[in-house]
Amino acid sequence: MSSQQKKLKIGNIEAAPGTKSHGFIKAGELPASDVLVPIYIINGSKPGPTLCVVAGVHPDEWQGMEAAVRVYNRVDPKKLTGTVISCPYQNLPGFQGNANIGDHGIGRPNLGSNPLDGTNLSHGYPGNNEGTISQRIAHVVYNQLVLKADYIMDLHAGDTWEKIVPMSWYWTVGNEKVDKVSESMAKSYPTDFIVSSPVKTDGSSLGIRECLNKGIPYVLSESGSVGLLEESTVNFHYTGVLNVMKHFKMLEGDPENVPNVQRIFEEVLSINATHGGFYTCMVDAGQKVSKGQVVAEVKTIFGEPLEKFESPVDGCVFFFRTWPPVMSGDMLLRIVYKIREERGIKKK
Repeated sequence: MSSQQKKLKIGNIEAAPGTKSHGFIKAGELPASDVLVPIYIINGSKPGPTLCVVAGVHPDEWQGMEAAVRVYNRVDPKKLTGTVISCPYQNLPGFQGNANIGDHGIGRPNLGSNPLDGTNLSHGYPGNNEGTISQRIAHVVYNQLVLKADYIMDLHAGDTWEKIVPMSWYWTVGNEKVDKVSESMAKSYPTDFIVSSPVKTDGSSLGIRECLNKGIPYVLSESGSVGLLEESTVNFHYTGVLNVMKHFKMLEGDPENVPNVQRIFEEVLSINATHGGFYTCMVDAGQKVSKGQVVAEVKTIFGEPLEKFESPVDGCVFFFRTWPPVMSGDMLLRIVYKIREERGIKKK
C-alpha cells in the first residue's frame, strides 16, 4: 500500500485526498434522455481500505438511501483513513417513479422493480453493458464500485408491503478468511439479530456470490418497514456503516451500541399461501415463536377459513407480509431458527 493517499477517479468524478465528490455515470439511454447512476466518493486523507456502500436496489427502501447519503455528508474526509465509495440510489428510475403513487389514478405499481424494464435490479448483477437497462445499471455499479472495494455493505429495508426486524445478514462461501470478515461486519451492527446463510447457487444471490467468490467480504442489513422513514431505522443503518468503518480503523473509536451477546440464526424458512384470499398475520417481526404455534391464516373474502399456518420450528419471525390480499404461492412470512449465541464484537 502506498504511504500517501492518491486522487480517486470514477468515471468523470474525481476526489483528491481529504475531499469528497459526487456525480453521475451514464448507464444507458431512453428515447429522449440518459439513464444515470449517482456515485459518491469520500477520499480520506490517509491510505487505507476501500469500503463500498450501496442502497436503493429496491426503490421503496428509503431508509438505506438516507443513511448512505448521511454517511457521505457527515464523514469528514480529513479524518478518514481509506476511501468510501457509494451508490445510495442504485435504482434511480424506480426511486423517481415512486414519486407518483399518490392520488393520481395510476393504480399500484410494482414498487420494488425498475419501471424501465419491469425487473428486480438485484437479479441483474454482475451486469451486462450490452443488456437490459437494469443489467446496464448493475454493470456500472459492479465494475465502477464493487470491484474497487475491499468490503461491501448493502443497505435494505422492508418494502412498503412488509415488516422486518432490524438485522444484519452475512453469507458464507467456504473461504474461511472471507467468511470470518463478513461475519465481523455483521457483528458490528447495533443488533443481536444476525442471520448467517451459505450463499445460494440458484442464481437468486448472484451478485452476493460474485463478490464473495472474488474475495470481497459482504454484509447486508435490513431496517425499516412499510415505507416509513423513521429516524430509528435510518440510524440503525447509519450506525452500522460507521461501526464497520471503526472496526476496520477507517475512523477513530470503537463500534457503538453493539450488544454484549448476539444471536446468530443459521436457518431461514418461508411460509407461503396455498389459497388466495384475505391474509392475517398473528405474530410480529422479531417475535419468538414455538413449534406448532399458529402464526397466520387465510380466509375467503366472505370470512370463511381456508387455511391456518403453524410454525414448523422454534425460532423468531424475521419478516411478515403486511398487505392482506394474497394469491396462491405468495410468501406470508419467514422464520429464522437454529440459533447460536456469541459475544459481541471485541474492541480493537
